[in-house]
Amino acid sequence: MKYLVSGCSAALVEYVVFLVLNYLSAIVLISNSVSFISGLTISFILNKIWVFSNKEKSKFQLIAYLALALINLMISNVLIWLLVEDLNIPSIISKLLAMGIIAIWNYGFFSKFIFNCKKQN
Repeated sequence: MKYLVSGCSAALVEYVVFLVLNYLSAIVLISNSVSFISGLTISFILNKIWVFSNKEKSKFQLIAYLALALINLMISNVLIWLLVEDLNIPSIISKLLAMGIIAIWNYGFFSKFIFNCKKQN
């Protein structure tokens, strides 16, 4: 449940920033990149401290999180570009589709590799 609330909060920030930049006629991939970084910041803080209750100060976690974020950003930009340019799907819908696809696989990656959650007895 915490992951859902955290993810929705970060997604809301990301999408609102995207909508504002899109409304201001920014280039779609720039809007996506700036909004992604906004959501990423919220997501990292909430996931580390609240969702996975990981108080450990780890450079590995930050580096791994940023590496995954960079991969996610590249995937997101490619998806949005393909959806908008090739399939003529409006950018505001394309952004939602890309966010959904990326969110689906992030949880497992976060819990297994970045925040290394282990069930405690």
